[in-house]
Amino acid sequence: MHIAEYISIALVVALFELDILPKGNIPESATLYIVHTVLILLTLALIPLSITGIKRVTERILSIEDRTEQCTAYWKWAVIRLGACDAVLMASTLLYYIAGSQIGMYCAVIAFVCMFYIFPTENSVEKDLE
Repeated sequence: MHIAEYISIALVVALFELDILPKGNIPESATLYIVHTVLILLTLALIPLSITGIKRVTERILSIEDRTEQCTAYWKWAVIRLGACDAVLMASTLLYYIAGSQIGMYCAVIAFVCMFYIFPTENSVEKDLE
């Protein structure tokens, strides 16, 4: 699932970079200001939630006695965390290309870097579920 999200973001970038989709069609206006504000608030809300969110949920996951159910619950929350970062990354990338906005690129870079911190590795799952 996570690879499909990366492929979809790469597809959006390719469509805009190959000039299949037009870039920068939104003029500077109050609407663009509102879109920038919503994107920044989305980034400020979802990125910290993605990074620290699993710590709160892990306590509930550890109360489950069956190890298979623990792993299933952990995986579900890991996908939710990655999905939150992917939503910010996709929205930021689209804003960058549609509006030509540097704010979109900054938020996209923040979301992309965040992915490296929240991607569940085997070691992190074992450490969290001990």
